[in-house]
Amino acid sequence: MPLTADSLFLRSAEVGIQRAIVGDDSLSYQPQVPDELIRSLRVNFSIEKTIPGTPNRSTIQIYNLSEVSRDRIKKPDLLTLKAGYDPLEVATLDEIFVGNIDYIKTDHQGPDIISVFECGDGGEAIRNAKLNLSIGPNVTVPEMINRAKNAIVEQFSVDDSSGFGSILAGIVDRATNDPQTEPIAASDSFLNGQAVFDKASNFLTKMTERIGADWSVQNNNIQLVPNSGPPSVRVLNVVIDINQNNGLIDRPIRNEDGIVTIKKLLTGDVLVGSQINLESESITGRYKALRVVHRGDTHGNEWFTEIESEPL
Repeated sequence: MPLTADSLFLRSAEVGIQRAIVGDDSLSYQPQVPDELIRSLRVNFSIEKTIPGTPNRSTIQIYNLSEVSRDRIKKPDLLTLKAGYDPLEVATLDEIFVGNIDYIKTDHQGPDIISVFECGDGGEAIRNAKLNLSIGPNVTVPEMINRAKNAIVEQFSVDDSSGFGSILAGIVDRATNDPQTEPIAASDSFLNGQAVFDKASNFLTKMTERIGADWSVQNNNIQLVPNSGPPSVRVLNVVIDINQNNGLIDRPIRNEDGIVTIKKLLTGDVLVGSQINLESESITGRYKALRVVHRGDTHGNEWFTEIESEPL
């Protein structure tokens, strides 16, 4: 469906809640379908996504949620927000945010009861997943990255379907076979083995820095994006065309550091790390999305995605 100003009249949002099952140093969700599905109510949201391995944040407000639903939704339940443009075709709504509920409050505004949810994408896993193991001699940095990643995925039910393993393998292959790529240095501390007890997120950040990559959790899915090498490898395999015919709002702005800010009608297909092919009257070129902000209100004026991007 082409995005035009008329699309705003078809805006729609849906919120799903999966109950959290809290264990000893673990978190899971069952069943895989939402226990609570909220449609047709006013939803207001502000979401910020970035590349480094810290939780993406969101504030989601739902108007006049039933008392039964307000009592049932708890932290750290998993909240999924979908949004789009056709209220009659909920299957076409884009996934905008998935994350754990960190904080809940109820506000009153005239006759409206507003449920406010503060959420973190992968927040429970990033804060609480632990790495406790003994490393044998000559263990490589990529092996340690996989161990830290697996701790996050397995202990706190983070998805691993965004190609983390294949991207890591590509980095290793280039470091091994491409003479223009700096080799991955073995850590002296791993040559003779050692014990590791650390937050898995902290350790994963240390290890991915050594291979020139950034990791993050995006919509409860762990992701790896190279931050060095030729432009073709510093982005995800996701290409987004943005121009005046498919939702570009106003003119893009370039700051003194070369970062270009792009504003467009809201869609969920823009991922942090995506390649952006921008075409506008003032700026045209290829860019990498570094920060993505979604703001929307099903009954208000806001309904846009803003992207901060660096040139490729």
